[in-house]
Amino acid sequence: MLRCLFILSLLTPALLPGQATDKFLFSVRLTPEKTDYFNQYSSRSQPKETKSTFNLGVQGLLQYNLNSVIFLQGGLGYIPRTMKAKASFDHSAIPPPRQSFTEEYTWTREVSYRILQMPLMLGINVASAENGRFFVEAGIIGNYLMNAYYETSKRYTGTYDKNEWLGHAFQIGGGFDLPLSKSLWLTFGIDFTLDNTVKNDPYLYGSQYSEVALTHTWTNGFAGIKIPLGKE
Repeated sequence: MLRCLFILSLLTPALLPGQATDKFLFSVRLTPEKTDYFNQYSSRSQPKETKSTFNLGVQGLLQYNLNSVIFLQGGLGYIPRTMKAKASFDHSAIPPPRQSFTEEYTWTREVSYRILQMPLMLGINVASAENGRFFVEAGIIGNYLMNAYYETSKRYTGTYDKNEWLGHAFQIGGGFDLPLSKSLWLTFGIDFTLDNTVKNDPYLYGSQYSEVALTHTWTNGFAGIKIPLGKE
């Protein structure tokens, strides 16, 4: 994918008119997301089916234009990613005061990961004019799990602190920037997840009593504003 972006960057200058380039831009955007996952993660006898939920996040990003074609973009985001999935819940692994060593089977009805996202993207302005520009982007997103909410079949429902790396995802997408004024742009588009690594959850276990990961992917739109911070 990065090779394709490099080739595209060599072909696009002819499409771009000569213009002053904003060296830095700051954007704030909402990220409505369709999260895809399995209905259950612990049973070998029950079938696995793909389910989806819709979640909403927010991002703050700083864009650095290397030139009028290529840019780098990074920042921070937050999303509470809810999955209505069933998995065996190990109530002996959770911290007090809910921790229990009684012999009872507990499972989840819903899990919500509260995630701090750290995207780093390489982008290319494919076409640009006074009335807007079209761009494509690809990169990696680090996912830091702050805490998790588990809705369980018994009395262990609650939010538990995590503060650990959940994994990372590779993402591609594209969008449009439309000028609202000289100092304000509307930005919107869509991103697709190519791969997402997810760490095993120590509170959840599978058929062999080993930890399982709530593997998932997502497709998200984005919409927000961009503010130029200065020209070359």
